[in-house]
Amino acid sequence: MMDEAKKMTREKKNGFKQQYIKETVFILSVLVLPIAWWAFGFFFVTGESIWLAFQAYNIDEERFVFVGLDNFVTVWKSISTGGELGICLKNSFMLWCISTFVTLPISLLISFALYKNVIGTNFYKVILFLPQVVSSMVWVLVFKYLVEYGVPEIFPNLYGDLSETGVALDFLQNPKTNLATLMFYQQWITLAGGMIIYTGAMSRVPVGLVEAGHLDGMTNMEEFVHITLPLIFPTLSVTLTTCVISIFSATLPTYQFYEGTSSTPLHMWTMGYYMFAKVMNGTSVDYPMVSTVSLVVTMIAAPITLFTRNMLEKYGPETEY
Repeated sequence: MMDEAKKMTREKKNGFKQQYIKETVFILSVLVLPIAWWAFGFFFVTGESIWLAFQAYNIDEERFVFVGLDNFVTVWKSISTGGELGICLKNSFMLWCISTFVTLPISLLISFALYKNVIGTNFYKVILFLPQVVSSMVWVLVFKYLVEYGVPEIFPNLYGDLSETGVALDFLQNPKTNLATLMFYQQWITLAGGMIIYTGAMSRVPVGLVEAGHLDGMTNMEEFVHITLPLIFPTLSVTLTTCVISIFSATLPTYQFYEGTSSTPLHMWTMGYYMFAKVMNGTSVDYPMVSTVSLVVTMIAAPITLFTRNMLEKYGPETEY
């Protein structure tokens, strides 16, 4: 009997070891490809990009040569003197301000109204979420048609007043209005994206807590300020943190509206669009500058993002429910 018990115990251990080995081999076979791909992208591609920031392309010799910190000096001069990169950074910062201080509060208020099921909630959901389910190029064509043909019919004198030559120009071609028009379109088209997240977070607010507040005479606005915002703050803090990153990465849909980078006016470029355009239509001469800008942006954005996240975690409301 003792020998049979030992034999059964030994067989169980061997079976467990074989099962463990099979599971380990399976997990490794699943993870090895993404890990290898990540390692290739991080160590080879990123390393090559960093090294490229310290080089320049010699046209006569047709090869890259080491130039030290010359590219970084060029980037600083372009930003500080209001050159190409200075214009891009200004537009990026302007876009961030509008997204954070205008679009974000509007998105929160509309999300709260949908969460409270105001009259016509289902209709508003369809209208507001429609840009998220229809192709972006469709909306670009619709918006261009509206600006070029619809608005002139409604306000026939407005276009002539905005034109310097006296010839009626649409908002997408007039240098005085095309940047603001595109920023308006960008905020409108992305408005519903955050609303999906916020309404989902608001739906998790305890109903009993809201009902208790209203029994004490709390208004809907007081509910929004004192209950809803603190309870969804973890979700909101993620949005605020990613907004900081967008200062250096967000871009306007100028490529779709102006059908290529060569026809896009410089005063409408952002930092994200600068890197896209230089890689899209650039040459070997442009690549070192793009790598330099990317490296500078990373060195600036990383500490600002980490600082913002730590401040939000440290001073933001702590909620458990």
